[in-house]
Amino acid sequence: MDVCCGGGHPEDPDECPFIFRLESDLANCYYWSGECCRDYIYFVCQWHPMLGIVLCHPNHPWSKFERLLMFIVSLMIVLAPSAAIATEVHKHGDSATADAEQLFFTLFMVTIPDIVVGAVMYQIAILDSRCPNMAKSCCCFSVAQRLLLPCDSDRRVEHFVFQLDPTSKTC
Repeated sequence: MDVCCGGGHPEDPDECPFIFRLESDLANCYYWSGECCRDYIYFVCQWHPMLGIVLCHPNHPWSKFERLLMFIVSLMIVLAPSAAIATEVHKHGDSATADAEQLFFTLFMVTIPDIVVGAVMYQIAILDSRCPNMAKSCCCFSVAQRLLLPCDSDRRVEHFVFQLDPTSKTC
C-alpha cells in the first residue's frame, strides 16, 4: 500500500471494473499493511477534517469539495455558540460554577450538535457507495444529497455493479 497524493483510478466502470469496490472500501474499511506509521499517515489523510480536504484519496466517495463544505458547515455551527460561551465566561470570571457552566454549554451547544450534523452529512455524502439501491430509489435521500452536496454523484449510483474479488486483501 503506497500513500501518495493525486493519481486515482478512472471512474468509468469499463476502464476500471473495481472502481465501485474501491469507493466502498475507502468509505467503509480499514487495511492493515503491517507498517504502523504508514497506516497512520494514510488514515489521517482520509479522516482528518482539514488535511483530508487536500490529501484524501482521489476516489474516496467523500470528495474534496464535500469535505470543504462540511468544514464550512462545521465552522458555522460552532463559531456563534463558542463566542457566546466565551463572552459569558469572561463576564463571570474564574469560579467553579462558571467552569461547570462552560463545560455544560460547550458540550451540549457546540460539541454534540457539530458531531451529529457531521455524521449525518457524511452518511448522506457516501450514501451512493454504501447503499446504492436505496440512494437510487429513495427520493428523500436523493433530495437531501442534492440540496446538501451539489455534485454529480448520481453517475456512480446508476452504473453500480458490485463485484467481489476473492483475491482482494480488503474487507
